[in-house]
Amino acid sequence: MEPVIKELKFLFTRIEPVEVESSEWLSTLASRKNRLAPYRNYAIEFEIPLQRFPFEGRTLIVFGHDLGGYFAVDENAKTVVYVNYEDDDYKLRFCNSDFGGFAECHNAFLEEVRLRIESGGNPLQAAERLERVFARYDAPALDHDDFFWPMRLYELSDCLFPLNGLRVDFYQSILDAEKPD
Repeated sequence: MEPVIKELKFLFTRIEPVEVESSEWLSTLASRKNRLAPYRNYAIEFEIPLQRFPFEGRTLIVFGHDLGGYFAVDENAKTVVYVNYEDDDYKLRFCNSDFGGFAECHNAFLEEVRLRIESGGNPLQAAERLERVFARYDAPALDHDDFFWPMRLYELSDCLFPLNGLRVDFYQSILDAEKPD
């Protein structure tokens, strides 16, 4: 399932496999992104082709998405960012200083989500545990409340992050209703 902000996808340019294979950095990104855990309950997916996306004077390499936006690496800075739509504007949120930090934070977050689904547990304690993990892997990822991971921690601690497929199923039903007969 695609993110809610589908209109951005028209600005993407697929990076052809020959370019990925000829660039050590792109081929490493392509292989490492597929080791990131997907999560159906929020349409988190990384098994998509790499795509270029010009945004706010930067060139972003999109490597995945969730229901709310796209995950990308800034081609020059190599930082990981999240592009989403909020307050009638597209926002670029800092995720991590590098892809390795993103991978560690992402997989730790989804492991904590899995534990919450299986055993319930205290959402505030889960967020506190994750905050310590994130600080160990990439402390700058927590520097500002409007960054990606503090937003996710807030969603998890306040039970706003989806632990079931209802949100995705609802969005899919809207898409199905919009299809011409």
